[in-house]
Amino acid sequence: MHKQHGANWPVVARDDELDQALAAFEVGTQVRGVALLGESGVGKSALARSLAEVLASRGHVVRFVLGTETGRAIPLG
Repeated sequence: MHKQHGANWPVVARDDELDQALAAFEVGTQVRGVALLGESGVGKSALARSLAEVLASRGHVVRFVLGTETGRAIPLG
């Protein structure tokens, strides 16, 4: 395991995904957000936390939202 991009959460073999998500926030891009989708337990939340921490350290305003299976029945949950 290693820490990537100064994050506190260990990111294992997710460098490509983290770099792709960070690219969405570079100057000149038209995208200003990302959605991380995948099966339960694949590390989406850890990746999202790493991404949020890196972006916050670069001066971005971060709004962190998690959707869970249990919250599925609630509108916008």
